[in-house]
Amino acid sequence: DFQTPKYTWTQTIEDVIVTVPVPRQTRGKDLDVQIKNTSLVVKIKGSPSLIEVNCYLIQLLVQKFT
Repeated sequence: DFQTPKYTWTQTIEDVIVTVPVPRQTRGKDLDVQIKNTSLVVKIKGSPSLIEVNCYLIQLLVQKFT
């Protein structure tokens, strides 16, 4: 596991799980999640991003688990 104050990243050979804490009343439709080849962005619609992970960090995390 890779853990930061904003999220936890867990990876196996087959799966990647990123856990981002959100306020208790948050529903799935309230979230804006963007997964691209070069980035991962998670935010509550109309609010600043909860996390933004760029390609460089994703590559480092992949290297850590492979």
